[in-house]
Amino acid sequence: MELNEEICPICHREVSGFHYIDYREKVNIDCPYCGRYKITSWSVLGELRERQDNHDPDLDMSIALRHLAEGSADEIELKRENYQRIKESIRIPTDPLDVLDILMQYCGRKATRFNVGITIPKHDIPLLYIHDENEMQAVLVMAQEMDYIGQYHSDKHSFTFSLHVKGWERIASLRKIGSESKQVFVAMKFGDPELDKIFEEAIMPACLLYTSDAADDLLCVDLGGRRIIKKKKQTQDTQYTRRHMI
Repeated sequence: MELNEEICPICHREVSGFHYIDYREKVNIDCPYCGRYKITSWSVLGELRERQDNHDPDLDMSIALRHLAEGSADEIELKRENYQRIKESIRIPTDPLDVLDILMQYCGRKATRFNVGITIPKHDIPLLYIHDENEMQAVLVMAQEMDYIGQYHSDKHSFTFSLHVKGWERIASLRKIGSESKQVFVAMKFGDPELDKIFEEAIMPACLLYTSDAADDLLCVDLGGRRIIKKKKQTQDTQYTRRHMI
């Protein structure tokens, strides 16, 4: 039940590191797209091997893993009990304008000067809640049509483009929204039964995540990729994020 050691069993892209441990029953993986994680479940290894054989990458899990890896120095452990929960921990926006705003937020963090181009490494695609290069190109075309960016260029490793005035204006607007918001962050991690119970029985049911009254509110999108759960209150919005999962 061995995996192809040259590609990530989750996203099926080339890995930086792949090491079997414990008599090849577990595996440590370092993927530029998914981040660092380990698989400790024999059944998960079997299912991922089957997906490799069928050329069926789990790109939703790739997005979830990368965001969680960005928020934690710990190696994420995948096992039968938490695989689906981790995969569902990141809600992927379905509104293209939300994805476009996430792209603009990313550009705002990357830009150092107004006359310097933006370079997005292809391994950062999951940070934008984007599944693959074709989807990334579609988002960039939309950004061009909105006159946010100029013509983009793509090579083996990255996408490059310049920001237009409207792009800078959108970034400024998003920054203003962020500075005026009132947020509370709750950092928790999976694997602790007591914390899991608190989250699933108390925090999660009390919150709204990309529902009808939150979907069009830009504050429900966090470029950092953590789980953003929005709860409406009388005079302020409170957000919770569960950032570390192992």
